[in-house]
Amino acid sequence: MGKLVRENEGYMVNVHYADRDLSTRLTAIENAKALLQENIEDSTWWPPYSDFTQNEARKEKEQILFHHWHPVFVEFHASLSGTLFEIEKNDVHKILLYGASRRLRSMHKALNDICEIAYLGRTKVASKDEKTRLDDALLLFYVHLMGVIDALAIAFHRICIEPEVMPEKRADLLERNFRRKASIQDLNILFQENAEWFKRVKFELRNRYVHKVPPYVPPSELSEADQEQYKKLENKLSIAIHERRFEGLEEIRDEQAALGVFCSDICFIEDNASMPLLITVLDDAMRFQVITLTIFNELALRLEFIEN
Repeated sequence: MGKLVRENEGYMVNVHYADRDLSTRLTAIENAKALLQENIEDSTWWPPYSDFTQNEARKEKEQILFHHWHPVFVEFHASLSGTLFEIEKNDVHKILLYGASRRLRSMHKALNDICEIAYLGRTKVASKDEKTRLDDALLLFYVHLMGVIDALAIAFHRICIEPEVMPEKRADLLERNFRRKASIQDLNILFQENAEWFKRVKFELRNRYVHKVPPYVPPSELSEADQEQYKKLENKLSIAIHERRFEGLEEIRDEQAALGVFCSDICFIEDNASMPLLITVLDDAMRFQVITLTIFNELALRLEFIEN
């Protein structure tokens, strides 16, 4: 099998003609792009001749994302994982296999859990187990999202940068200086166009999960009447505890837990802010897919593949 020898910023890169999953990855990029909120109205999934209000349009986008994200994300994981089996076994292969592919598997499960619990039109209050699963799934999704990007940065470092020029611990694709030293300035536009997205998912979500008070999904959303009833039950609970009448306490707590309807927002305690859960996470998954595969396709130009 022949090789492509490509000159890149003063050094030669040998690449086997064996990247058989490239066309599949390119298709996965286009399918994910079509599901982004900003593009979805131009997709084949959008109802023709629609005349939606802004709120109706958001709900329609949420429905389309909910019903179509899964096969698109599976295509993403399959196309990337398939390529990894063709890479020569070395330290780059290890970081991609264990640092990226395993994280993608966890992200896929997290997305399934989120959609199973926070399904469209849900009104039933989340149980304690569902709330725990949902919070865990959000943490895994956003921590692993940036973890995959970090793994790709380390792969570029191991191929393109000598340790004495820059230590591996400073590998960061979000830094223009790192991209310059790795001779991947072709990715500058990608990172410029998605700078605000990276700022949100890294600093507002991932870093909060890792270093600060993590975002969470409340178990329920209470109306004014529900709030009044909750306070009455809280008072009843306090009196029972004060009088040391411990029988029936769980029943009172269960009554409180059953009040209201399912909360479909991600909330931030420190900022007293929130964002819609389902459409935010699924849109982030599709943008992550576009960005990750675009980065990987640039990396693949520098990889050596097993000859069959």
